[in-house]
Amino acid sequence: MSYGTVIFDLDGTLLDTLGDLTCAVNSALSGFSFPPLTKEEVRARIGDGLRVLMERCFPEGTDDATITAAMDIFCRYQKEHLFDNTLPYEGVGEMLDTLKKAGLRLCVATNKEEFLAERVIEHFYPNVFHAVCGRCDGRRRKPWGDIPMAALEGVENTGRVLFIGDYITDLLTAKECGFDFLGVDWGYGDSALLGPLAQNTAEVLKFILP
Repeated sequence: MSYGTVIFDLDGTLLDTLGDLTCAVNSALSGFSFPPLTKEEVRARIGDGLRVLMERCFPEGTDDATITAAMDIFCRYQKEHLFDNTLPYEGVGEMLDTLKKAGLRLCVATNKEEFLAERVIEHFYPNVFHAVCGRCDGRRRKPWGDIPMAALEGVENTGRVLFIGDYITDLLTAKECGFDFLGVDWGYGDSALLGPLAQNTAEVLKFILP
C-alpha cells in the first residue's frame, strides 16, 4: 500500500519521555504536598493529554483550580527540564531519515502542549518534519481529529495517510480521521489493543516501504 504522508505520535512513539514526564508530574504533586509516583504509575496514566494526566495523578475529587495550577507547575518544570532524561527510541532517527529520503511527508500529532512538542522535536529531530502539531487553544485533544488535521494543513499532496502511535487513543484518532493505522510495541500503551503492530523500526519500514 502506497503512502504519501506519515503522521507520528510523539511520547512513546518517537521519544522515550517517561523519565521527564515522571519528574514533571512529581514536581506538580509536591507543590500540593502529595507523595510522588513511580515511572510505572505515571506510565499507566498518560496518553490523553495534560489535564487528564493531572486528573489521574492527583487524588480523585481534586478540584479544577488545583488541577489547573498543577498543569502550570508541570509546564514550568518541563520548560526547564525537557531533555534531562528523554531519549530517542533505538532506530527511530534512521527510520525517519529513510522515510524522508523516500519522499514521504512526515508530521507529528501529539496531545503534548504544542510549544513543548516543537522544542523537543527540534532538539532531537531537527529539519525532519513538515509539521509538528500539539495541544493548544482551539484544538481538541486526540482522539478528536483537530491536531492531526492541523498538521496536514501545511502538507501539499498528502496522498494516502498513515498514523503511527503506541496508544489506543492513536488508533481511535486514525479511525476518526479516516487514516490507516500502525501501532508500535515499544511505547506506553497496551499493545494488545493495537493492530497491525510493529515490534521494531525495521517492521515499520517494511510496512510502509514493502
